[in-house]
Amino acid sequence: MMTRARTLLLVLLAAGLALLGALAGSVPTSAEPGGLFVDCGRALFGRPSVLPDPACASSYSPFDTLSIAALGAAAVLLVLASALALRDSRRVRALSR
Repeated sequence: MMTRARTLLLVLLAAGLALLGALAGSVPTSAEPGGLFVDCGRALFGRPSVLPDPACASSYSPFDTLSIAALGAAAVLLVLASALALRDSRRVRALSR
């Protein structure tokens, strides 16, 4: 029973991290080179392929890094939760024989 609770906790944590990654990746960014406001687009998802201004290159950095790290951690947690659930199902099947 404890394994199911751990699996559920890992899945919920992975879902939270995936949501954080999606939110961080869709944050609108901007830059102000020389006092002029420039809309740089979204941080990761929907980012323009050609930068509107060279100053936009530094405005993406904290958000795209956070987004990629959170999505990667969510993927690792989902793999761990799947392995834990598989091990639990094999253990239950072995005990029922």
